[in-house]
Amino acid sequence: MVLIACKNADLPSVPPETHYQAACLVNANTDAVSDVLSVASNASTSMLLLDGVNGAKIWENNRVLPEYRVHCISESLFAVDMDNGQVNIVNAKSPDKVTPVLLTGKLVSIEQGEQCLTLLNDKNTKIGFDLRTKKITQCESQDGANQQTQTTQKVDGRVYTVERKEQQRFVVSEENKVVWSKNLNYRTEDAFVVANETIVLVGMDEKKHQNLVGLDAQNGSQLYALSSHEDVLLTGYNGRYMIVQWGKSIRAVDVATGKSIWKRGGENGD
Repeated sequence: MVLIACKNADLPSVPPETHYQAACLVNANTDAVSDVLSVASNASTSMLLLDGVNGAKIWENNRVLPEYRVHCISESLFAVDMDNGQVNIVNAKSPDKVTPVLLTGKLVSIEQGEQCLTLLNDKNTKIGFDLRTKKITQCESQDGANQQTQTTQKVDGRVYTVERKEQQRFVVSEENKVVWSKNLNYRTEDAFVVANETIVLVGMDEKKHQNLVGLDAQNGSQLYALSSHEDVLLTGYNGRYMIVQWGKSIRAVDVATGKSIWKRGGENGD
């Protein structure tokens, strides 16, 4: 019997799986489709902007470290918390142009007002930042800026609400009158999105699997339910597709059919 010794160096190395995380939707080009700001991590971490139409990479910044946090401000601005008392304000169209803001304490939230930002730190201190002069100032913020998903939405005069009781119900009303209501077969704690006459939500079934569910906005009939063993989160509707965080991947989903149009990360992902 002949024994053959193999060194570890002779074995092919398996690259670590890339985990893509969708941070928010921004618009970096001239089309009407918002792009996806994401953080990709394996052996290292980088920030990428993916074209909302096809998932192609628009730009990448490899200087982002794992402890950095991304805060969404508006469709053109986002902020990177450097976790050292500094916050970098970045324009999605010009990611190399960074405006640093120094804080006393850690960043908790950012809200956008009229030509200004309000930054709140962990000491409950608000700091105003003028977007025109790039200086600290006093300003009034607008609550809920860049909110992609909500638990109650008003679209074209109709109010869409999830009633969380023993049996969860989806209720659609107009002028204080119920248009239709439907018991849900899923437990949902997350927000939902109404787009293209379709309601998209994430719900957990009896087997504790998460499902991406599409309902007809006109009558509540179920269009699809895509089950997953992984975590599923809605990022938002980008003007053409629903952007979904699906496990370690990002997917652009057709809201009417639930079909994945493009995908980044995960099995068979780029």
